[in-house]
Amino acid sequence: MNNTETIKRLSELFEEAIIMLPDDDIANYVKENPNNDFNKHIMYIKRLNTKAKSEMQQSLTNKAKEILESLISEIGKNQFVETLLTQPKYQKLAPQLFSKFENISDKDKEEMLKDKRFMELVRELKEDLKNEGNS
Repeated sequence: MNNTETIKRLSELFEEAIIMLPDDDIANYVKENPNNDFNKHIMYIKRLNTKAKSEMQQSLTNKAKEILESLISEIGKNQFVETLLTQPKYQKLAPQLFSKFENISDKDKEEMLKDKRFMELVRELKEDLKNEGNS
């Protein structure tokens, strides 16, 4: 047997030695048989995943802020907030939102409602961007 045949045979033996298992089986085996060497790597991977998710969330937040700022700059802040307050779903919540405040004026209540609606809009834009990123 020459060197080429020996290398070819070794390669075939290595391929036979590789166990082909589904990922779920391997994950279950690792859970059932913990190993400190694997745990270090798994924890490292989890930290990287957490960091990546955090960066993605920050990116979505920044994108939502940019969209909101451009929208406000186009139509103006006062007009934008007034447009939000004309929607029926926001008008229905006005008495409920600030009913615990006894000594504030109606103007203060309106301003608080505008701020609340503005924050809800930011949250909705953020959610839309998140859903857009997942699709």
